[in-house]
Amino acid sequence: MKRLPWHHERNIQQNISLPTCSLNFTGNFGTASSEGGELEMHYAPTSTLSLTLGAAYNVAKLISTVVGAKGDPLENTPKWMGSASADYHRQFGNAGLGYARLDYSTTTHQYNNFTPASKYYDRAGYSLANMRVGVKHKGWDTALFIDNAFNKHAETALPLSYAIDLPTTRRVSLNRPRTIGLEIRLDW
Repeated sequence: MKRLPWHHERNIQQNISLPTCSLNFTGNFGTASSEGGELEMHYAPTSTLSLTLGAAYNVAKLISTVVGAKGDPLENTPKWMGSASADYHRQFGNAGLGYARLDYSTTTHQYNNFTPASKYYDRAGYSLANMRVGVKHKGWDTALFIDNAFNKHAETALPLSYAIDLPTTRRVSLNRPRTIGLEIRLDW
């Protein structure tokens, strides 16, 4: 009995690097399969607190290809991703609505290319946490926030160069460092 993939995609977009002239381009080629699932749960233990938990599992592989080999993991596709959040709000009479929110997300490692010998082959997973505390009153929303609370420095992508890719040097995309701020909004 043959197990069928949950999703089968033809002409997937992949980065192609021409070895003779170092030209890079994105092309539609090959076929890939993706098997996995997602789960998201919401729970409100009280009228003022809500909790959310999410998880995603994905195994994406090449079926036919021009670059790489059949069975190679698809580039930039983590096997596991997860998230959790807690949202608390409370009315303070006519003074307004106070709220606090905590978000946490995580992703496992992923592959940047189809060459296991490359020093750029594997990109590490990472986790991020964000916090927000605020007050809403008569159309005003004032919040103190901390994004990337633990100041995690993570590679979010390893794109190909716009010019020549050198053997020991690549561009890298990083997440935003810890950011602390005050946000004031007026909705009318």
